Amino acid sequence: MSVSANPITIVNPAAESLDEPLPKPAKDECFVCKAKKEGHELQRCSKCRTVPYCSKACQTSDWKEHKKICLVYISQNAMDFTKTHVDGKGRSKKDREHLRSRGDIIRDLSATANAHNGDTFTVVCWHALNLVRNINKAKTHFFAMTLSRNFDATNPRAMHSLIDAAVLPLSVLQDKFSNMGVLAQDAQGSHKEVPFTPLDMLRQNEQERLRDGGLGAVMVVSVELSKKEKGKSVEQAVRDTMCPTFQPLGLFKVHQDSMKRMPSLIFEERIWKQCLRNALDGYAYAHTRQPSPYRMHNYPPFAGRGRR
Repeated sequence: MSVSANPITIVNPAAESLDEPLPKPAKDECFVCKAKKEGHELQRCSKCRTVPYCSKACQTSDWKEHKKICLVYISQNAMDFTKTHVDGKGRSKKDREHLRSRGDIIRDLSATANAHNGDTFTVVCWHALNLVRNINKAKTHFFAMTLSRNFDATNPRAMHSLIDAAVLPLSVLQDKFSNMGVLAQDAQGSHKEVPFTPLDMLRQNEQERLRDGGLGAVMVVSVELSKKEKGKSVEQAVRDTMCPTFQPLGLFKVHQDSMKRMPSLIFEERIWKQCLRNALDGYAYAHTRQPSPYRMHNYPPFAGRGRR
């Protein structure tokens, strides 16, 4: 999944495309005729700023093929920028390993989601939205978290620590991401931007769950904050971010039946937040720190403090 400036473009919400980016052409030769930079002033595509040409003729001859992937390069380049909020791109990461790019953030947030979606995040949605009392709240609200990256953590379930979490109306996502789209590839191999908002994503997943006998779906949004951004409210972070992750999670009767047997105390904000905090630190989803039943390869919980 990637994000550009305006309009907002999110490519591949599950972020698999980040693992195999398109290779970039050599910078010092024309992409078409291979003329070297010496003696030729190479010009780049004005849109993606990636593919070099020695002449208008070479660029024109390549346009039929280049237009199929131009948007992909635009998206990949946007992922290399380091500013994560809406008022600019920031520096490009390039070979600056000390910087953290949008691609780094989305990749890590997706890894945390993959580790926790099936248990922690599903359970906390039932608790925070109190879906036992009103399952339809998942149609009007979503669960959002602000997280900090734990660079010293070795446990894949402790890559991030909780800063804060909140239940927010879906109108927040509609306001912020109404012009969002995904890149879709047609039969000819061309990539085109197709409108696809988080609400579209949620409704599509909801319909799939209902067809499969489920109760619907709920949206989880995660935002990584740097140390100097930790004072932001959850809503402000969601509205400001250029690189969130969206995770629609299925709701099932087996969850509903299990939640009905839990004491009402678990639906209180102070309780579920502490349970979530412990789970993200690599412990069990519980109010007190207990060993996690999902300990992976005997990795220890994270004992340090998140930093950036």
